Amino acid sequence: MKTPPVLSVINRHLATAASAVAGSKTGAPGADPPAFSAGQTLRAVVVAANAADQFTLEAGGSRFAVQTKVPLSPGQSLDLQVLSTAPAVELQITGDTAGRHFSRALAAAGTNRDLSAFFSLLQQSPPSGLAGLSSASLEALQQFALLQQHAVPGQEAGSLPQAVPGQALPPGDDGPEILRQILARSGAEIRSLLAEGKDQSALASLKSTLQDVALLLQDAGQPSPAALSRLDQLSPSGRQLFALLSSLQQTGNTDREAILNRLLQQVQPGGNTVANPAGILQALESGLTELSFLVKGTEGLLHRAAADSLQGGLPTRSQEEAVLTGRDGTAGPGSKGGELLQQLVERLGLKLEGLLAAGNTEEAVQTVKFALLELVQNSAEQGRLAEGGRQALNTIEFFQLAQLQAIRQDALVVPLPLPFLDQGYLLIENDREQTGGDGATRETARRFSLLLKLTPLGNLRIDFLATGDGVYIRFNCASKEAADYLATLKADLDSAITSTAVHGVSFSENGEDPLGALLRKIRAGADSLIDTNA
Repeated sequence: MKTPPVLSVINRHLATAASAVAGSKTGAPGADPPAFSAGQTLRAVVVAANAADQFTLEAGGSRFAVQTKVPLSPGQSLDLQVLSTAPAVELQITGDTAGRHFSRALAAAGTNRDLSAFFSLLQQSPPSGLAGLSSASLEALQQFALLQQHAVPGQEAGSLPQAVPGQALPPGDDGPEILRQILARSGAEIRSLLAEGKDQSALASLKSTLQDVALLLQDAGQPSPAALSRLDQLSPSGRQLFALLSSLQQTGNTDREAILNRLLQQVQPGGNTVANPAGILQALESGLTELSFLVKGTEGLLHRAAADSLQGGLPTRSQEEAVLTGRDGTAGPGSKGGELLQQLVERLGLKLEGLLAAGNTEEAVQTVKFALLELVQNSAEQGRLAEGGRQALNTIEFFQLAQLQAIRQDALVVPLPLPFLDQGYLLIENDREQTGGDGATRETARRFSLLLKLTPLGNLRIDFLATGDGVYIRFNCASKEAADYLATLKADLDSAITSTAVHGVSFSENGEDPLGALLRKIRAGADSLIDTNA
């Protein structure tokens, strides 16, 4: 096996030697060389070739001289590891392991670097398709999806609709959507069972779904005033369907079975005598459309949660509030969108390995990455959900390695897994303080960018330059039409930013693909993320 090349640090007058070779571009005269420790890893750049086999390197703002038989060239980047510090400092050139993993993750993630496809599959999967997930992992995925939903502008926790017992939620709220999801999941499971020849199991699944649906409807004896005015407009079959479903809420097990059989006979398509679960469910969907105004919304789920969970495994209002409040109580109703976004990013599992290494399993199992690892490992079948889980796992690992690569360039990358973004990253440059020629410390301006792709605006890069007394903002749009449209919202932007002064907002047409901008930063060495001369 070939031994990696070794560099020996020249200990005599390190800072002086570097200054003599590199001139005024080194730090202040007499600056100390880096403090090496065994096992430390660092990235250095060759800044000069000195005498034979001697070179000047720069790492972390410090320059030092080394001696090696390896031919090096000015401008070359080196990944190094400290082998020893006594009697002499020895550095070993290592392969860029993180870079190789990043390249593999980039290829594995493909063109789809968001998690929406996986969560769409999860929503459509029947309970039998979730056998590879523990209840804790399923809850983690459900809670993440819920946070995504309420991170949408205008859907902060403080604006969540409040359910009132026995009353329908306001039009457009989540009751009808929950009903739609239950029927979609049930349909997928019934079709799967029928394909396997399990007709009786399919029929039992249908009956269970009917009981779940009954719990979502208002009590026939005490409908809300809004519903009462519309009851008389129901068709005869609609009124009979509502009466049968309502009676399921109040009867014993024996009577419930008889009512279920009557329901099956009523909606049996074509008057068939043999129960056809798939056809019954399809006919039931049509009938329930007429009853959608009677759906109680999430309040109906609370009744069911007292005894069991719904077939679809959807979260109840109390579970929603627990998620949005946060386990530490830091983000409750009325929370700012930034706090919800922070929860969203933390629940991805970008720090999963660190949590496990620290023994913090309670927090680790609440992450999406932990749940995806469990799903991929335990899925015996190569179904769509398992494949979607692998793709989502590749995406999260891409996020992790992108963070690692960016840190090596003195930057931080934060993925933005928001449902209204096709792609989104926040990139923050290191705002280290700088020392001037007079030795005085000066605070640098903070620079960060939002790299976005969203419909219909396309690629959009928003650059921020924050000084001590305000911020400058530049919108880099994909087209003149997008720039002109955003310019019409400038007054709204000025009024929305209240924590600091807005010194200037500009609009241009040089928007770029978010991934391309991210890769450019990661692989650009010391190049700045924002071209301040543009």
